[in-house]
Amino acid sequence: MAKKIVIFPAAGNGLEALSAIDATKYEVVAFIDDDEQKQKQTICNMPVKSRDFLNQYPELGILAVVGNPSSFKQRATIIKQLNTQAERWVSVVAPNSYISPFATIGHNTLIMPYASLMPQAEVGNHVVILPHAVIHHEAKIADYTWVGSHCVVAGGVQIGENCWIGSQSVLLQNISLAPKTLIGIGSTLLKSIDEPEQIWAGNPAKNIKI
Repeated sequence: MAKKIVIFPAAGNGLEALSAIDATKYEVVAFIDDDEQKQKQTICNMPVKSRDFLNQYPELGILAVVGNPSSFKQRATIIKQLNTQAERWVSVVAPNSYISPFATIGHNTLIMPYASLMPQAEVGNHVVILPHAVIHHEAKIADYTWVGSHCVVAGGVQIGENCWIGSQSVLLQNISLAPKTLIGIGSTLLKSIDEPEQIWAGNPAKNIKI
């Protein structure tokens, strides 16, 4: 029997996560969202509930995929505020993605259609990987990081916690990213970023001072 789950929030990655659900494993019964207007609506044929729904039905699994480029540094805080037990988190891996049997994936992680994880790739907890991204051998993606569509994370890359990798970016092999790094859309990163909370963009990517 498929496990019943909810998705937080009813927007962005939450909506797109529906396309990654393996119906033999999970049945989505509702969205969770803090917007009271959305709670009056049905979105993608799903009811939208408040956080109280989580307490009313403690047997439900949870997939929390909140975040965008302007708020990505708060992803960890927002997810922790759901105040849920670790055993309730579920990871959703699209059936049409490729996951090496030698790759590892943490909890509350979303792998979207046509993404690929190669041997000995390690993906942490609370991570989002969008369609067609490729995570090559021995690359490591730490907790709360978001990887955009069509990204190429080369072998041996180490991505710190709570990073945001813009779609169509390329990260050269064996480099590392400090926590809370933002890589702009379509960037090519050729060297490591040692200081946290920096923005890099361009081809080749350079540090952008804001």
